[in-house]
Amino acid sequence: LTTERDRRRNVEVAGALAAMCLDAELAEAAQNREVIAEWLATWQPRALAAAEALRPAWEAIPKPLSSFDEALARVCATQRELLDAHGLGELAS
Repeated sequence: LTTERDRRRNVEVAGALAAMCLDAELAEAAQNREVIAEWLATWQPRALAAAEALRPAWEAIPKPLSSFDEALARVCATQRELLDAHGLGELAS
């Protein structure tokens, strides 16, 4: 599926960006970590609220492949895995 291929690409690119920004040999790695933490603190709640706002549309799908809660849990798990992989797991919501 095109959407799954796009999702995997996006996860891969986000991981590569995080790895580049947080490389231990990079002098700015600690500062970059702080920027990422601030960004997550600002945008995670907004993203979750936006996702919740889509719940009624999801629930209107006649035969969804999964429930809204299951889909949201998968997205959050993927984010946690990505953050864990880069030493940022405590920042996951």
